Amino acid sequence: MGAALRQQGVVVNHKKIRRLMVEHYLVPRMRRRFVASTDSNHHSPIFSNLAKDFVPTGPNQL
Repeated sequence: MGAALRQQGVVVNHKKIRRLMVEHYLVPRMRRRFVASTDSNHHSPIFSNLAKDFVPTGPNQL
């Protein structure tokens, strides 16, 4: 909305844009930040999964 108003030559700040959007029931799309959860590109040793074939028969065995 702000870019469209600026293209038309209307000078507006973020408070005016927010007020206009509330008046017209418009909800902005929030940008989500990308969060990297795993870094697979490393030079550290990769350890094997020792519990791959282990089937626990009770609590606290692994």
